[in-house]
Amino acid sequence: MIQQSLSIRHQLSAVIYITDIVTGRAVDHQRLSLILEPAGNAPIYKNEGCYIYSNLPVGVYRLTIRSPDYGIVTKQWEWNPEQKNPPVFRLLLQPSPAYSFGTQATRIDCRCVNASGQPMAGIPLTLYSRSAVNSRARLKKNASLESRVIEVTTAGVRPLAGEQFVFSAVDKDVTSREITSDELIMIECLPQLNDQVWQLTAPLSQSYLSGVLLLPVVQAITDHHGEAVLVIRAIPSTQGQFELVAGYANQKLYRSEMLTVQESEVVTFQLTIPPSFEEDGMAKH
Repeated sequence: MIQQSLSIRHQLSAVIYITDIVTGRAVDHQRLSLILEPAGNAPIYKNEGCYIYSNLPVGVYRLTIRSPDYGIVTKQWEWNPEQKNPPVFRLLLQPSPAYSFGTQATRIDCRCVNASGQPMAGIPLTLYSRSAVNSRARLKKNASLESRVIEVTTAGVRPLAGEQFVFSAVDKDVTSREITSDELIMIECLPQLNDQVWQLTAPLSQSYLSGVLLLPVVQAITDHHGEAVLVIRAIPSTQGQFELVAGYANQKLYRSEMLTVQESEVVTFQLTIPPSFEEDGMAKH
Protein backbone atom coordinates (compact mmCIF):
# COMPACT_ATOMS: atom_id res chain seq x y z
CA MET A 1 0.00 0.00 0.00
CA ILE A 2 2.89 2.36 0.77
CA GLN A 3 4.42 1.79 -2.68
CA GLN A 4 1.07 2.48 -4.35
CA SER A 5 0.72 5.76 -2.47
CA LEU A 6 4.18 6.92 -3.58
CA SER A 7 3.37 6.01 -7.17
CA ILE A 8 0.19 8.11 -7.14
CA ARG A 9 2.10 11.13 -5.83
CA HIS A 10 4.29 11.03 -8.93
CA GLN A 11 1.41 10.98 -11.40
CA LEU A 12 -0.31 14.05 -12.82
CA SER A 13 -3.23 14.97 -15.01
CA ALA A 14 -3.16 17.56 -17.81
CA VAL A 15 -6.28 19.48 -18.81
CA ILE A 16 -6.66 20.68 -22.42
CA TYR A 17 -9.40 23.03 -23.65
CA ILE A 18 -9.77 23.17 -27.45
CA THR A 19 -11.73 26.00 -29.07
CA ASP A 20 -12.61 27.01 -32.64
CA ILE A 21 -11.26 30.53 -33.09
CA VAL A 22 -13.98 31.41 -35.63
CA THR A 23 -17.02 30.40 -33.59
CA GLY A 24 -15.53 30.68 -30.10
CA ARG A 25 -17.08 27.31 -29.28
CA ALA A 26 -15.80 23.83 -28.57
CA VAL A 27 -14.63 21.78 -31.55
CA ASP A 28 -16.42 18.55 -32.48
CA HIS A 29 -14.23 15.98 -30.75
CA GLN A 30 -15.07 13.36 -33.38
CA ARG A 31 -13.22 15.49 -35.96
CA LEU A 32 -10.04 15.71 -33.89
CA SER A 33 -7.02 13.49 -33.43
CA LEU A 34 -4.95 14.11 -30.28
CA ILE A 35 -1.51 12.48 -30.17
CA LEU A 36 0.50 12.73 -26.95
CA GLU A 37 4.17 11.80 -27.05
CA PRO A 38 5.83 9.89 -25.56
CA ALA A 39 2.88 8.56 -23.52
CA GLY A 40 0.66 7.67 -26.47
CA ASN A 41 -2.45 7.24 -24.32
CA ALA A 42 -5.80 8.72 -25.32
CA PRO A 43 -7.42 11.52 -23.31
CA ILE A 44 -10.80 11.41 -21.60
CA TYR A 45 -13.27 13.79 -23.26
CA LYS A 46 -15.41 15.58 -20.69
CA ASN A 47 -17.50 18.34 -22.28
CA GLU A 48 -17.25 21.84 -23.75
CA GLY A 49 -14.00 21.01 -25.51
CA CYS A 50 -12.28 19.72 -22.37
CA TYR A 51 -9.85 16.79 -22.58
CA ILE A 52 -8.04 15.22 -19.63
CA TYR A 53 -4.88 13.15 -19.67
CA SER A 54 -4.50 11.28 -16.39
CA ASN A 55 -1.71 9.37 -14.66
CA LEU A 56 1.14 10.97 -16.58
CA PRO A 57 4.59 10.24 -15.14
CA VAL A 58 7.30 12.87 -14.76
CA GLY A 59 8.72 14.01 -18.09
CA VAL A 60 8.45 16.22 -21.16
CA TYR A 61 5.33 15.89 -23.29
CA ARG A 62 4.38 17.02 -26.77
CA LEU A 63 0.72 17.16 -27.81
CA THR A 64 -0.20 17.29 -31.51
CA ILE A 65 -3.75 18.08 -32.60
CA ARG A 66 -4.80 17.20 -36.14
CA SER A 67 -8.06 17.66 -38.02
CA PRO A 68 -9.11 18.04 -41.67
CA ASP A 69 -10.86 21.28 -40.66
CA TYR A 70 -7.97 22.99 -38.86
CA GLY A 71 -4.28 23.60 -39.06
CA ILE A 72 -1.96 21.43 -36.97
CA VAL A 73 -1.44 22.65 -33.40
CA THR A 74 1.32 21.47 -31.09
CA LYS A 75 1.90 22.09 -27.40
CA GLN A 76 4.90 21.02 -25.36
CA TRP A 77 5.24 21.06 -21.59
CA GLU A 78 7.25 19.57 -18.77
CA TRP A 79 6.20 18.69 -15.24
CA ASN A 80 7.85 17.34 -12.15
CA PRO A 81 6.64 16.05 -8.74
CA GLU A 82 7.00 19.51 -7.20
CA GLN A 83 4.04 20.82 -9.17
CA LYS A 84 0.91 20.91 -7.04
CA ASN A 85 -1.78 21.45 -9.67
CA PRO A 86 -2.38 19.89 -13.08
CA PRO A 87 -1.35 22.11 -16.01
CA VAL A 88 -4.27 23.66 -17.90
CA PHE A 89 -3.86 24.63 -21.57
CA ARG A 90 -6.35 26.56 -23.69
CA LEU A 91 -5.67 26.02 -27.38
CA LEU A 92 -7.28 27.85 -30.29
CA LEU A 93 -7.64 26.03 -33.60
CA GLN A 94 -7.16 28.08 -36.76
CA PRO A 95 -9.19 26.96 -39.82
CA SER A 96 -7.53 25.04 -42.62
CA PRO A 97 -8.34 25.74 -46.29
CA ALA A 98 -10.84 22.84 -46.06
CA TYR A 99 -12.80 24.55 -43.25
CA SER A 100 -16.50 25.11 -43.97
CA PHE A 101 -17.30 28.71 -43.05
CA GLY A 102 -20.94 28.77 -41.95
CA THR A 103 -20.86 32.54 -41.42
CA GLN A 104 -19.12 35.47 -43.03
CA ALA A 105 -15.66 35.98 -41.64
CA THR A 106 -12.86 38.39 -42.41
CA ARG A 107 -10.01 36.24 -43.58
CA ILE A 108 -6.89 35.96 -45.69
CA ASP A 109 -6.36 32.84 -47.77
CA CYS A 110 -2.59 32.76 -48.24
CA ARG A 111 -0.45 30.50 -50.39
CA CYS A 112 3.33 30.34 -50.09
CA VAL A 113 5.48 29.22 -53.02
CA ASN A 114 9.18 29.19 -53.84
CA ALA A 115 10.84 30.95 -56.77
CA SER A 116 9.82 28.05 -59.04
CA GLY A 117 6.16 28.35 -58.06
CA GLN A 118 6.18 25.14 -56.00
CA PRO A 119 4.11 25.13 -52.76
CA MET A 120 6.02 25.46 -49.50
CA ALA A 121 4.70 23.62 -46.46
CA GLY A 122 5.47 24.49 -42.87
CA ILE A 123 5.86 28.25 -43.39
CA PRO A 124 4.78 30.14 -40.24
CA LEU A 125 2.49 33.09 -41.01
CA THR A 126 1.73 35.93 -38.61
CA LEU A 127 -0.82 38.69 -39.20
CA TYR A 128 -0.30 41.87 -37.16
CA SER A 129 -2.86 44.65 -36.89
CA ARG A 130 -1.30 48.00 -37.79
CA SER A 131 -4.39 50.21 -37.35
CA ALA A 132 -5.04 51.88 -34.00
CA VAL A 133 -8.76 52.05 -34.82
CA ASN A 134 -8.83 48.24 -35.01
CA SER A 135 -7.64 47.64 -31.47
CA ARG A 136 -9.66 45.00 -29.64
CA ALA A 137 -9.14 46.66 -26.26
CA ARG A 138 -7.69 49.66 -24.47
CA LEU A 139 -6.27 49.78 -20.96
CA LYS A 140 -8.44 51.70 -18.47
CA LYS A 141 -5.88 52.08 -15.71
CA ASN A 142 -2.30 51.30 -14.77
CA ALA A 143 -1.30 47.66 -14.42
CA SER A 144 1.37 46.84 -11.86
CA LEU A 145 4.28 44.57 -12.62
CA GLU A 146 3.00 41.94 -10.21
CA SER A 147 -0.63 41.90 -11.35
CA ARG A 148 -1.91 39.49 -13.97
CA VAL A 149 -5.34 41.14 -14.08
CA ILE A 150 -6.00 44.29 -16.06
CA GLU A 151 -9.10 46.38 -16.75
CA VAL A 152 -9.85 47.21 -20.36
CA THR A 153 -12.45 48.85 -22.55
CA THR A 154 -13.24 46.34 -25.26
CA ALA A 155 -14.29 46.66 -28.88
CA GLY A 156 -15.62 43.91 -31.12
CA VAL A 157 -16.17 40.34 -29.96
CA ARG A 158 -15.51 38.78 -26.58
CA PRO A 159 -11.88 37.61 -26.23
CA LEU A 160 -11.04 33.93 -26.26
CA ALA A 161 -8.55 32.28 -23.94
CA GLY A 162 -5.38 31.79 -25.96
CA GLU A 163 -5.82 34.80 -28.23
CA GLN A 164 -2.69 36.84 -28.74
CA PHE A 165 -2.32 40.62 -28.73
CA VAL A 166 0.47 43.16 -29.03
CA PHE A 167 0.53 46.06 -26.58
CA SER A 168 0.95 49.26 -28.60
CA ALA A 169 1.46 52.83 -27.39
CA VAL A 170 -0.09 54.68 -30.32
CA ASP A 171 -2.49 56.91 -28.43
CA LYS A 172 -1.45 60.57 -28.37
CA ASP A 173 -1.87 60.70 -24.59
CA VAL A 174 0.58 57.86 -24.03
CA THR A 175 4.28 58.55 -23.56
CA SER A 176 5.97 56.16 -25.96
CA ARG A 177 9.29 56.17 -24.11
CA GLU A 178 7.61 54.35 -21.20
CA ILE A 179 6.11 51.63 -23.37
CA THR A 180 7.49 48.81 -25.49
CA SER A 181 5.33 48.48 -28.58
CA ASP A 182 6.06 44.84 -29.28
CA GLU A 183 5.20 42.99 -26.07
CA LEU A 184 3.20 39.90 -27.07
CA ILE A 185 0.65 38.73 -24.52
CA MET A 186 -2.02 36.03 -24.33
CA ILE A 187 -5.44 36.29 -22.73
CA GLU A 188 -6.37 33.67 -20.16
CA CYS A 189 -10.05 34.70 -19.69
CA LEU A 190 -11.04 32.68 -16.67
CA PRO A 191 -14.80 31.98 -16.31
CA GLN A 192 -15.26 34.47 -13.47
CA LEU A 193 -13.85 37.30 -15.58
CA ASN A 194 -15.94 39.36 -18.00
CA ASP A 195 -15.49 41.43 -21.13
CA GLN A 196 -14.10 44.34 -19.13
CA VAL A 197 -11.56 42.38 -17.09
CA TRP A 198 -9.01 40.12 -18.75
CA GLN A 199 -6.35 37.97 -17.16
CA LEU A 200 -2.89 37.50 -18.65
CA THR A 201 -0.95 34.25 -18.73
CA ALA A 202 2.12 36.08 -17.41
CA PRO A 203 2.86 39.40 -15.69
CA LEU A 204 3.65 42.39 -17.86
CA SER A 205 7.33 43.18 -18.20
CA GLN A 206 6.67 46.75 -17.17
CA SER A 207 3.96 49.12 -16.02
CA TYR A 208 1.56 50.42 -18.67
CA LEU A 209 -0.34 53.68 -18.76
CA SER A 210 -4.05 54.04 -19.38
CA GLY A 211 -4.84 54.25 -23.08
CA VAL A 212 -2.43 51.61 -24.39
CA LEU A 213 -4.02 49.55 -27.18
CA LEU A 214 -4.20 45.77 -27.54
CA LEU A 215 -3.80 44.93 -31.23
CA PRO A 216 -4.74 41.41 -32.37
CA VAL A 217 -2.24 38.89 -33.72
CA VAL A 218 -3.24 35.87 -35.85
CA GLN A 219 -0.93 32.93 -36.58
CA ALA A 220 -1.07 29.93 -38.93
CA ILE A 221 1.24 27.44 -40.68
CA THR A 222 0.98 26.44 -44.34
CA ASP A 223 -0.12 22.88 -45.17
CA HIS A 224 1.36 20.51 -47.77
CA HIS A 225 -0.30 22.61 -50.50
CA GLY A 226 1.50 25.68 -49.18
CA GLU A 227 -1.87 27.11 -48.06
CA ALA A 228 -3.14 28.60 -44.80
CA VAL A 229 -6.13 30.63 -43.62
CA LEU A 230 -5.87 33.55 -41.17
CA VAL A 231 -9.15 34.72 -39.62
CA ILE A 232 -9.57 38.20 -38.14
CA ARG A 233 -12.20 37.87 -35.43
CA ALA A 234 -13.18 41.55 -35.28
CA ILE A 235 -12.56 44.76 -37.25
CA PRO A 236 -14.35 47.46 -35.22
CA SER A 237 -13.75 50.16 -37.85
CA THR A 238 -14.94 47.93 -40.79
CA GLN A 239 -11.52 48.35 -42.46
CA GLY A 240 -8.03 47.74 -41.19
CA GLN A 241 -4.41 47.69 -42.18
CA PHE A 242 -2.46 44.54 -41.40
CA GLU A 243 1.08 43.28 -41.86
CA LEU A 244 1.43 39.70 -43.08
CA VAL A 245 4.78 38.14 -42.13
CA ALA A 246 6.02 34.84 -43.53
CA GLY A 247 8.73 33.35 -41.36
CA TYR A 248 10.00 34.77 -38.09
CA ALA A 249 10.19 38.55 -37.88
CA ASN A 250 12.78 38.39 -35.09
CA GLN A 251 15.24 36.72 -37.45
CA LYS A 252 17.06 37.99 -40.50
CA LEU A 253 15.23 35.99 -43.16
CA TYR A 254 11.51 36.62 -43.66
CA ARG A 255 8.99 38.12 -46.07
CA SER A 256 6.53 40.87 -45.13
CA GLU A 257 3.58 42.47 -46.95
CA MET A 258 1.13 45.23 -45.96
CA LEU A 259 -2.58 44.57 -46.61
CA THR A 260 -5.76 46.62 -46.28
CA VAL A 261 -8.71 44.38 -45.40
CA GLN A 262 -12.44 45.17 -45.34
CA GLU A 263 -14.79 43.65 -42.76
CA SER A 264 -16.19 40.26 -43.93
CA GLU A 265 -13.83 40.34 -46.92
CA VAL A 266 -11.98 37.27 -48.20
CA VAL A 267 -8.54 38.13 -49.53
CA THR A 268 -6.61 35.61 -51.62
CA PHE A 269 -2.91 36.27 -51.45
CA GLN A 270 0.24 34.54 -52.68
CA LEU A 271 3.70 35.01 -51.22
CA THR A 272 6.89 34.02 -53.01
CA ILE A 273 9.43 32.98 -50.40
CA PRO A 274 13.03 34.04 -51.12
CA PRO A 275 15.51 31.20 -51.74
CA SER A 276 17.62 32.40 -48.80
CA PHE A 277 14.71 31.75 -46.42
CA GLU A 278 14.03 28.35 -47.97
CA GLU A 279 17.66 27.30 -47.60
CA ASP A 280 18.65 28.93 -44.32
CA GLY A 281 15.57 30.07 -42.42
CA MET A 282 13.65 26.79 -42.51
CA ALA A 283 16.76 24.81 -41.59
CA LYS A 284 16.67 26.46 -38.19
CA HIS A 285 13.12 25.33 -37.36
